[in-house]
Amino acid sequence: MILATGIAWFAIPPIIRVARIKKLYDEPIELRKIHKRRIPSLGGIAIFSSFLMTCGLFSTSQMPYANYLLSGGVIIFTIGLKDDLVGMDPYKKFAAQILAALIIAYLADIRITSFYGLFGIYDIPDLASYALTMLFIVFTINAFNLIDGIDGLAGGIGTVVCATFGTVFFQMGNMGFALVAFTLVGALLGFMRFNISRARIFMGDSGSYTTGFVIAILTVLFVELNKFDLNTNPYPFVRSVPAVALGILIIPIFDTIRVFFIRIVKGGSPFVADRNHVHHRLIDIGLSHMQATLLLTGLNVLFVVLSFQLQHIGSLELMIVLLGLAQSLNTGLWLYDMHLRKKARKALDLPTIAQLRKAEYEDTPARKSFVEELLNN
Repeated sequence: MILATGIAWFAIPPIIRVARIKKLYDEPIELRKIHKRRIPSLGGIAIFSSFLMTCGLFSTSQMPYANYLLSGGVIIFTIGLKDDLVGMDPYKKFAAQILAALIIAYLADIRITSFYGLFGIYDIPDLASYALTMLFIVFTINAFNLIDGIDGLAGGIGTVVCATFGTVFFQMGNMGFALVAFTLVGALLGFMRFNISRARIFMGDSGSYTTGFVIAILTVLFVELNKFDLNTNPYPFVRSVPAVALGILIIPIFDTIRVFFIRIVKGGSPFVADRNHVHHRLIDIGLSHMQATLLLTGLNVLFVVLSFQLQHIGSLELMIVLLGLAQSLNTGLWLYDMHLRKKARKALDLPTIAQLRKAEYEDTPARKSFVEELLNN
């Protein structure tokens, strides 16, 4: 972890200099962009390089899947880097992500093999196992890409998740998997030195894709190694493991599902970017990047602690508790946001939506055009 931190730490400044010389910036030209100045988005180069070098130096016989992990990681990093530099068709990105997920699920045989008693379902057919594992890997890759919207958030959440998995693997005696987890912790810590407000560099798609890919694999391993089996594993180290895994990944999973649901309900594509993420809403109510990042990272830590403390109540019950609490916090944030908007409207003496709609049909054509544009925005 210390070595990975050092490599990323010393790699970032040269990357920033090259990005400035070659004018490789993330331009703040879209309305959903929060940053107001040109910032390099090549931090993923340092994250992946430090991760790859450290895993290569310390790979042992306890890492039987290292070749497949690194092969899939190269694919994920490459498509992310190309997207950072010149943009990339989303269908090609999904195809590459599916290919990397196939390498892990089929060649490495790292896959979800059971529903672990959820809804009374245990072992599942191999075909369903491959499909479910690939879907989960692709979902997690994009979930971490979606939360990478403010300074330090994706790095902070990724650090918490990997540190949790690394600690559990270490306690279970799985040193190879613990090495992978703590290596990514180190790479993210070295990067975050330059990504905490005021950010000098972003991790970009190459960084968020790599982080999500490694975490997806660690999650599947975490769940499978704690799978209850009367003959081979009657006393798993972690109980209710699917629900505990949900608690560890609650911020990216819940936010992604929530945003996709909102986009679909509004009649849009779930893959078209907008400003409906939780971190956007926290910024909109007046929090700084650092405050929003610390709040969401702290909440993730609390969910991790809660998950391990309540693992004895059963997977389905724990999932209900975790999702219910997450939705309650989300509703509370929405109500507070509505309260602030109402106060602002009252303070500025702005018309209500009903008044605007009435004016839309009663006023001049110019006024009607203005009101339509205001309502749409």
